[in-house]
Amino acid sequence: MVDLRVRLNLGCGPGPVLAKSYVYIDASRKLLIAKIPMLAKLIRRYSKSEMFWDKSVKYKNILSLRLPPNSIEFIYSSHLLEHIYFSQSKHLLRNLFEALNVGGRIRLALPDYDAFISNYILTAKTNPVLAIQELEDSLLSQPLEKPKVLKKLWNLITGDLHVHRWHPTFALVESMLLEAGFRNIIKCKFRESALAEIHLLENREIMTFYIEGSKLIEPKSLGPFNHLQFRFS
Repeated sequence: MVDLRVRLNLGCGPGPVLAKSYVYIDASRKLLIAKIPMLAKLIRRYSKSEMFWDKSVKYKNILSLRLPPNSIEFIYSSHLLEHIYFSQSKHLLRNLFEALNVGGRIRLALPDYDAFISNYILTAKTNPVLAIQELEDSLLSQPLEKPKVLKKLWNLITGDLHVHRWHPTFALVESMLLEAGFRNIIKCKFRESALAEIHLLENREIMTFYIEGSKLIEPKSLGPFNHLQFRFS
């Protein structure tokens, strides 16, 4: 029997697990490395800013994650979708819609490219060079400096390619959610939500927008899914 109160934090990243009612999931190879003590030292040596991974975080490939229909109460995800391809993001949202209970809710926190562009236009009036430098830094489309050999090797081992593959705006993500089947889509403020333990989940406020949607009906025409029974143990 499926527990209809399952709550997910997808792409949670490193750090403490504070919202205890959620299952924290991430696909970073650094998570696998962190579970091996000797290799964990390697993380601390080459990623000095890296936080520790909580032992309860589950390693799952988010793109191949298969959840039973109507099995999830809440889904939270912060700064994840922009790191996978646009088409993959749309497919993932469709899968997550299918997995939610009727009445279930999703909340996404994403980099606000409308804010980046507004900041560029404002700064360019007085300092156009700084404006484009800040915009390039915000886009994270590619590293601005050619990585050294050791960094390339580290990226190869960990899969650490911290780039944005597409650039979210509220209007674009709203259309993606609607296409996936979500309704009652709203723009929210930082830590403003009916989701349980939102104050423990959300920690990125600057240049970020927050969007929520609900599953109101059973999907009838979204196409077939190959669901596998999920186990988080």
